Amino acid sequence: MINCSSSVLAIAVFVVWGMWFHCISVAMQERCRALDFVGAFKDKSLNKSIIKNVTIHDEEICQLTCFLEDTCKSYNLGPPVPQPTGEGVVVIKRVCELSSSHHVSHPDYLVSRPGFIYRPSAVS
Repeated sequence: MINCSSSVLAIAVFVVWGMWFHCISVAMQERCRALDFVGAFKDKSLNKSIIKNVTIHDEEICQLTCFLEDTCKSYNLGPPVPQPTGEGVVVIKRVCELSSSHHVSHPDYLVSRPGFIYRPSAVS
């Protein structure tokens, strides 16, 4: 004979597991982000809503930094600047400015800036 309390316990465990699974699924969907960078505006910069400035070595790191910043929609990449390390080695550094804005929403803020590249993400 099946005990009624064990049936209730089994149902309760199943319901809790289902709620946990649902919460994890929703949380994972909210954390998934697709960010496609399209085109490049040479000698341009978007001077609106800069949320972070970082110094990087190459553009891929700038794109990755933008991707990891939840509100980033575009970035400005500065020109390569050689910097000696003091050991006779010269490394190339670039400024990477992350923006929570986009030139489509704010075209008046897309300005001329020699040596920079403005790269927006695809507008969805």
